[in-house]
Amino acid sequence: PNPRLMEVHTPRFQSRRSPDSRSVAGGGRKHVRYDANGNQTSATGSASRSISYAVHNKPLDISVTGPSASHTRYRYGPNREIVTRLDGANVTALTTIVRYVGGVEVYQRPNQGIETNRREYKRNLAGFLIINLRAHTPSGQSTVVRSSDRRFVFKEKLGSTDVITDALGAVVSGGTMSFDAWGERRSDSDWGSLSRGQIAGFNSEQTRKGYTGHEMVDGAGLIHMGGRLYDAHTGRFLSADPLIQAPNNTQSFHRCSYVMNNPMNYTDPTGYSWLSDNWRTVASIAITVFAPYAWGVVGTGMTMTQAVITGMVSGAVQSGSLKGALIGGFSAGMFHGIGDVFQSAADASKTGAGSMFAKAGELTKTGVAAKIGAHAIAGGVMSTPQGGKFGHGFISAGVVEAIGPKALAMAGKNEAAQIVAAAVIGGTASRLAGGKFANGAVTGAFQWAFNETAHRLQNGSTEITRDDGTIETRSGGSRAWRNNNPGNMVAGAGDSVPIGNDGTFAVFSSYEAGFNAIVPNLHTPRYSSLTVLDAISTWAPSSDGNDPVAYAAKIQQWTGIATNTVINTLTDTQLISVANAIQRAEGFIVGTITITPAPPVLPATTPHP
Repeated sequence: PNPRLMEVHTPRFQSRRSPDSRSVAGGGRKHVRYDANGNQTSATGSASRSISYAVHNKPLDISVTGPSASHTRYRYGPNREIVTRLDGANVTALTTIVRYVGGVEVYQRPNQGIETNRREYKRNLAGFLIINLRAHTPSGQSTVVRSSDRRFVFKEKLGSTDVITDALGAVVSGGTMSFDAWGERRSDSDWGSLSRGQIAGFNSEQTRKGYTGHEMVDGAGLIHMGGRLYDAHTGRFLSADPLIQAPNNTQSFHRCSYVMNNPMNYTDPTGYSWLSDNWRTVASIAITVFAPYAWGVVGTGMTMTQAVITGMVSGAVQSGSLKGALIGGFSAGMFHGIGDVFQSAADASKTGAGSMFAKAGELTKTGVAAKIGAHAIAGGVMSTPQGGKFGHGFISAGVVEAIGPKALAMAGKNEAAQIVAAAVIGGTASRLAGGKFANGAVTGAFQWAFNETAHRLQNGSTEITRDDGTIETRSGGSRAWRNNNPGNMVAGAGDSVPIGNDGTFAVFSSYEAGFNAIVPNLHTPRYSSLTVLDAISTWAPSSDGNDPVAYAAKIQQWTGIATNTVINTLTDTQLISVANAIQRAEGFIVGTITITPAPPVLPATTPHP
């Protein structure tokens, strides 16, 4: 026997309808065939249904012969999204064409009476408002007649279309729908069963979005859920889910079942399991989350080079393409660059060079607004190559930057938790704006990982346990101040030994210990034979996102020592002036100190005999 040929007896529940009432999409006996990928290719009964598939297992042509014959054809874009749908009585008479252009559905309808060249543009806003623009040319005339209207969509608990009204609240023709628990159309007046012919002839001119907001293919009794076709009569998808989303739940092992066989509580927004549809996004965000740990820069932030490399890897995983890798690298570099610009403005303001963007090491209100705007624009630019809209990315990134610092405080000091929280905020903002959650989530994760956590001017804290047992928590300010490390050194020298480290940088017990380590470090063989410029290039390399030439120029400006002067020719006084200049360039901004008393020492007790 053919292993891909099965005999199916329906209905699913004997009490539901008479056995012979529905043929292909209904009751009775039918035979179904599947291809090697597990896609249902045909179902035969009193009528026959055949389906062909693209290489990515999405339907191309759906043909029904027999009573209420129909043919539906789909075409897809580079991101496997539906771009065109054609409908008609058969493959040679596809008279209704709809093209999907962003959030607009452009219909080309067959002539009706004296109306020729009928066009209709449907704009669906947030799922509750449909704006229709129509145009046609009266027969024998050249003048185009235009009209417009608005339709309001009311939905039930699961998000299925229930009632459609005009602007005055009157129910329009074809504006009432009703579905049973599994999504099959039924009478809206008494919830009685509909014949296959009644379903195939349903008036869908108002909208084709029906059960849980998905596109109905009424001619075949199916629902296109984006990823797979769903047969509401059998309660099964016609293709297997690529992944088993919950191995510990036996319901997951039927890879054609619908929402764990629990349609009253769950919906399937994409036609795939959550993991099947989003694993690339999850993996992309995971790479972004754990990148600081992989680079060994937790608490200090990635350099531009590290950010671009991480962005490329993350983008390649999310998209599965070289184009995605390039977009990811560009986006990461863009967010990191924005951080550099505003960090530089804040650094310059430490020396008294205040501006409209920064003063005394902190961004002004104008600076904060400018930073939010820059992030928003970058988010919009990032969204466009991903197949999204500029506006969705603009809102997503803007919201993350505007509310992120306060909202993400709930995530604590854990950078991984902050990046995940930023992804959730970005995804939610994108979805509310009408975009994709996945695109907004990746934008939010990129934004926080490659900008905020890479530029820690006013964030973080360092805890130092003092000799008396008290704990000194140094919060805010610059990292150099928090770590008692005015030179932002990775280790000490001479008698100044660090007591720990904060990511890459050393933590000293006191400011004096940290400052006193700068000159001995310059005396070490690593720096002593170098010029000031070469020494700074080693101290603050460009690979870490620094500009050694500008750094050395500042030292020359503040000390009068030329950048080509060799370190071991400097006097002790000149070396101390260089140390002060390094502290100034690194940014020694004072924050707040909190002292936690040492835990009490409990008196010794004598154990009971």
